[in-house]
Amino acid sequence: MTPAGIVAFRKSAALVHAVAGLRLRITHDGRPLAEIGHDVVVRTEGLPMRLTPCQFRVALLRVLDGTTRARPISAFGLPPGIDPAIHLGVCHERPMAVHGFGLVAWSEGDMKGCSFAAALPREAAETVLTQMPGHADVVARVRSDQQLGTSVIDLASSMVTVDALVELARDAMVRCTVEELTMPPAAAVW
Repeated sequence: MTPAGIVAFRKSAALVHAVAGLRLRITHDGRPLAEIGHDVVVRTEGLPMRLTPCQFRVALLRVLDGTTRARPISAFGLPPGIDPAIHLGVCHERPMAVHGFGLVAWSEGDMKGCSFAAALPREAAETVLTQMPGHADVVARVRSDQQLGTSVIDLASSMVTVDALVELARDAMVRCTVEELTMPPAAAVW
């Protein structure tokens, strides 16, 4: 896998682990390699593998544990340097919509929200959010996964429309991506 592919896997693992109702499909050249979701029937032999979000997260952590950037990493039997495609979707009836770049809009009763993952530690993600123009009716929450080096950012409100939350979340996601790209190498996690 490439460094960008590893970051995408880390973010995807964090998001599917933190947000109930999501499913990941991992493919290469249209061939299914794995399905990850809370509702899958686990199958660790053959393809496509079927894993729970926890199993996927643990497997990814095992691969990354003790590795260096110089060591080639392969996934699902693909040659090193080849990134599989990650498809994010919804696995059950929870009202959700998947937007581009891993942004998920959801609702629970009167509460509406958006979630996305960033390859940032909690402090950096919180700093990005505090520098954004505020909206008094939106609550921001950062859920950090120190082992993956990611944070899942949730923006929620019962007073703001889903469209307004999506725009606010897109702005936050862009700002987090800029922070990821400008973070000093010593501060970056894997």
